Amino acid sequence: MKLEREAVLDWLTEHRVAVLAGFSGAIILLVLLILALVLNNSGNKQNLDKVKALSDAYKAESIPRKELFMEEEPDFVPKVLYYRAPQSAWDAEFVSQFWQTLDDKTIQDLQKDADNRVRVLLEAIP
Repeated sequence: MKLEREAVLDWLTEHRVAVLAGFSGAIILLVLLILALVLNNSGNKQNLDKVKALSDAYKAESIPRKELFMEEEPDFVPKVLYYRAPQSAWDAEFVSQFWQTLDDKTIQDLQKDADNRVRVLLEAIP
């Protein structure tokens, strides 16, 4: 045990400058860190009122249940339904609201356009 203690003391005497430099550097670093923390906390105390005011302004409010979930059945039937009631067959009266008859000039223009497209396609084929 005594030999180990003497070996440590011999090593410390040989490396005394390095050990003292290391300890003094660590102490200086510790003092600088404490100083930085103290200065940083003093700034936080000055801004504490502003932070509290901002946190109160942006505080999350709970969303009411009616806004999150739809009611099971509406109290009224809306004018526009987003679905079509199932029908076994369509009658002429129901179809007439969607169908508009074309006049003769429009039909002739469409026929000309279709003929031109077919002619261009047939001419492109060798």
